[in-house]
Amino acid sequence: MKILSDLRIKQIRLSLDHRDIYPSTKEIFDLITCQNWGKLRTTLRRNSVFFQKNFVADCTGTCCHTCKSNHSILHYVCQFNPPYKVVKQLYKANPKGAFDLDCKGRYPLHIACKHGCDPKVINFLIEKNPVAVKTQDIKNRTPLLLAIKSYVQRAHVGRTSAHYNLSQVARDLIEADEESCLVEDRNGFTALEYAINEELSIELVRFIQYKFEDIRKEIQSRQDSLKNTDQRNGMIRFDFEEWCQKQNYVLPFKQSIPHLSGKNDADKFTNGKDALLFELKAASHKARAA
Repeated sequence: MKILSDLRIKQIRLSLDHRDIYPSTKEIFDLITCQNWGKLRTTLRRNSVFFQKNFVADCTGTCCHTCKSNHSILHYVCQFNPPYKVVKQLYKANPKGAFDLDCKGRYPLHIACKHGCDPKVINFLIEKNPVAVKTQDIKNRTPLLLAIKSYVQRAHVGRTSAHYNLSQVARDLIEADEESCLVEDRNGFTALEYAINEELSIELVRFIQYKFEDIRKEIQSRQDSLKNTDQRNGMIRFDFEEWCQKQNYVLPFKQSIPHLSGKNDADKFTNGKDALLFELKAASHKARAA
């Protein structure tokens, strides 16, 4: 009987070790808020894959106390600078979460950039949803604008490390979409102007300036090319600066940046047909309606 009892105890312990422990949504969000990442990973890992996928997909919450909408758990967790493995685990359980928009038109990438997440986390979110890099929220801010504006203040590391991480994040975002440098937010600020205003590192400011200059040269080259072509086939006149404003782009020729000045506002060029015009512009500048 003694042997049978010991065997039974061993079986019970084994079943307890492998049983599904179903946490509540509140328990999961409490673990995230307290940044108890080890227990969060253990709690999710101890349950079946089927449970993880269904639970994480249904595990939603608000972005703030005034919000009346529910957003994915990825939106919530990115506010607390989660480790890369936690984000990867949550994405694996519910990949659709990386493509959900919250009430302010933001993807999880926007939240991660705003709250100073690790560059590895941000790069992971860029890879999973590249469209998010060029998406503007309700304030016309891209992930790059949010990072430049808020990353250093909200990062959970020292200021020196935060500046270093931001440089890496900014380069990854600009590499994914160079034209994000041209976007103005609702206040009329670009990434370069926020970088100067926030007194970020001179290396980062110069990097963004160089990108402005590269895009300016590319725009000028395309403008001259289209000008020469359209003069032969032209029927209508087109103001390039006006077109950029309609696309919510800011031309890198602002008077606030002396070395980028010199734009001739009178420069205009013609085009043959409306359809050809917008087709060429969309292909050349990857234009997207604001």
